[in-house]
Amino acid sequence: MSTLITVLPNGYEELLSQEVNGSQLQDLQFIRLPHPRTNVNSLFLPATLTDGTSDILEVQKIAPAASRSWFLEGEVISDGSMVLLTPIDPAFLLVPLLKATCAQDGSLGNFRTLDDILEEAASVLSRNREGITDQTDNISSNDIIGLSSLTCVIAAARRICDFKDVTEDLVVFRYSHSKTMEYLIKKANRLVQGAIIDKSRTLERELIRDGLMGDGKESLLQSGRLKLAVDLISQYISQEDLDELLTKFNFSELNNHVAALEAAQIVQEPSTGKKKPQKPTAQEDSNGKKRKATNQVSKGVEKLKKANVKGMSKISSFFQKKS
Repeated sequence: MSTLITVLPNGYEELLSQEVNGSQLQDLQFIRLPHPRTNVNSLFLPATLTDGTSDILEVQKIAPAASRSWFLEGEVISDGSMVLLTPIDPAFLLVPLLKATCAQDGSLGNFRTLDDILEEAASVLSRNREGITDQTDNISSNDIIGLSSLTCVIAAARRICDFKDVTEDLVVFRYSHSKTMEYLIKKANRLVQGAIIDKSRTLERELIRDGLMGDGKESLLQSGRLKLAVDLISQYISQEDLDELLTKFNFSELNNHVAALEAAQIVQEPSTGKKKPQKPTAQEDSNGKKRKATNQVSKGVEKLKKANVKGMSKISSFFQKKS
């Protein structure tokens, strides 16, 4: 069995253990779901921890462009790739599934159980992919319907849907686009307030590059942080939803500032164009006649040309067999 280097978030180490506190853990069951931004089938891992909480981890494989290997405890692992398991907000995965069940005429539709909604979503997506020969691009109805058993998915549905608690054990849902937009706005603001942007050096460099870290630019800096938060969210929503989300914020001052910086950089940037080497041109001699330009040689080579080599053996003579 091949070995893969896997990176897990803190607190999820038990997923790779056979048992925790003497209790046997279930085998890991990976699922395929359409990615919320690209609609391409992607790999995810539902995780139910021993404390009863559940989560969904996105599975991403990073492979170097050139061939690489890992050296681990005296063993050479020929596969130099790395697998990253990172938590993903289940609401991102739910949105395209719930949208697939919405009426084409724009009507709100009826309240239904999450099981029924996801079952219809699986049926609709399967029909849309009929005729696809690539097996990795096929939709598994069980993977989609099985989401309704995860507590994290049920909680996410409450955040982006209208819902009614019919009984203690029965809740019905109806997708709400307005609630989804409100949730995305709150999520962007929460990313800024939680100082997640400031903790990332990569994101901090973005702010420095745009000249937002100087004194007296607090308003621009706040807009820059918010724009980065929206950029992070954009990795998990459709282009249509992103365009609408951007209209909920006023980035005009920030956009003007960045545009002015780019314009100033173009003006100040020195020319990097290099002159092409000129071809040898014909030169005129003392009589005014043109002659081809000759290649210049060093003085040492000129002296060797003038040396008297009469009576000297050629170099090739040293490599001939003696008679």
